[in-house]
Amino acid sequence: MLIIPTLQLLDGNCVTLTRGNITEPEVWHGDPVERALGLVEQGAERLHVTDLGGVTGGERHTEIMQAIIRQAGVPVQVSGGMRSDETVGFWREAGAARIVFGSTAITDPDWVKRWAKTVPDYFIVSVDVYQGHVMNSGWGTPSMFTPIDFVHSFDGTPLAALIITDIDRDIDLPDASFALTAKLAEETRIPIISSGLVKQVDDISTLRYMPNIAGAMIGRALFDRSVELKQALAIARPEPGRTAEFI
Repeated sequence: MLIIPTLQLLDGNCVTLTRGNITEPEVWHGDPVERALGLVEQGAERLHVTDLGGVTGGERHTEIMQAIIRQAGVPVQVSGGMRSDETVGFWREAGAARIVFGSTAITDPDWVKRWAKTVPDYFIVSVDVYQGHVMNSGWGTPSMFTPIDFVHSFDGTPLAALIITDIDRDIDLPDASFALTAKLAEETRIPIISSGLVKQVDDISTLRYMPNIAGAMIGRALFDRSVELKQALAIARPEPGRTAEFI
């Protein structure tokens, strides 16, 4: 299982959000590019970068994200404001390893599916769930979709993965969160990346033994040091034990 450190960019800084509330971000000062490179030095094999300016229509962080892609030396998946052919084409040319669709997968699923069929196993759809509904507009508005129906709407679409975020996990309902992720992982053949579930290292152990979980995105827990990246990597992908050599 991949551990994917997550950087959210707002006003030139790395931030974390509580319950998706973008009006009261927790700011983590320091250069985002240096922070990304530090995570790679600690062993990160993939990074996820979200441009919250692209989500809100505010200041974009194109140069920072390009620098991370160029310098990281590991695959970088990007999200935030992926709403046009021009934007998708730009980030493909910029070297993004994966592009993540959020609200556009709800508002224009045919457009997302067209891109997925054009470049198979490259695009990811983010599924944010709160109180039984898939959320739109950065957790702000409930859609008409249940998570299972929404996931099934992409059956047969050659996506690289689905990112599942259970917003209830952010308001201290952890059992429901793991149950939802496990259920959705059973409902699809598309690999699942969990988001927001890891608050302590034991959560990584739980995810590792759930079927069809390809990765876990971790943001706040790395920033506030509730989880150390090296320990997370060791749990997610432990070194194999010694085996007898053929004689």
